[in-house]
Amino acid sequence: MLSFSVFSMPDFSGHWSGVINDEDGTPYSKLSLKINQIADKLNGSYCYVTQKGNRIDCADDSEDNLHGSVIGDKANILFNSTFGGKNGKAELSINHRGMMWKLVSDPIAGEFYAPKSFSLKKEDAKLTSMMKTRTFSTDSFTITIVNGCGDFNVSCQDVTYFGLRNKDNSKIKLRGRSIDDDKTHHATGAIFKSGIVEYHISFEPPTLKVTQGNKVLVNQTGRWM
Repeated sequence: MLSFSVFSMPDFSGHWSGVINDEDGTPYSKLSLKINQIADKLNGSYCYVTQKGNRIDCADDSEDNLHGSVIGDKANILFNSTFGGKNGKAELSINHRGMMWKLVSDPIAGEFYAPKSFSLKKEDAKLTSMMKTRTFSTDSFTITIVNGCGDFNVSCQDVTYFGLRNKDNSKIKLRGRSIDDDKTHHATGAIFKSGIVEYHISFEPPTLKVTQGNKVLVNQTGRWM
């Protein structure tokens, strides 16, 4: 009698992330991987935020900066840094607790920011989307805030603003950071810049304040949708 063992290829697809906190409990480093897997081939993006947001090595949303292949129960990937480093090598492995990132060799011909090793967990796409995104409406605008670090109220250097002007449906997208409570370290709002114009968002109550220098252009309170 012949017996055949069927090898099950690990599934690396999805959004994986992990956080290392500083001694005071605030996030110091976060690694996020977005991976698409077709058969044994991988492509996607990596984003590494460290030094409490002072170093951000992240590709644009539409840009892939990693690719690789699955060999056995691991994946070997090449990645490029937005600071110029090319063809860094890393190894990914999945276990019962999540996924491990291990840097094999540094990118060459430029600078980079990437951890030597990092523990990641796979995010539930529907749950993560619900947790990190909220929308509120004022008399003139509909605004969606997306926290790129997970929970909506967590301190984050990767926050996105989607603004819609209700009267003509004109849109604007901005990147910014959270504004945090000094005691709890939870986000209480967010700030975004477009040239010399600043967009200030307060969460409770939801408020949009737009300023240009000392001049207030918009100051409207709305309600969460």
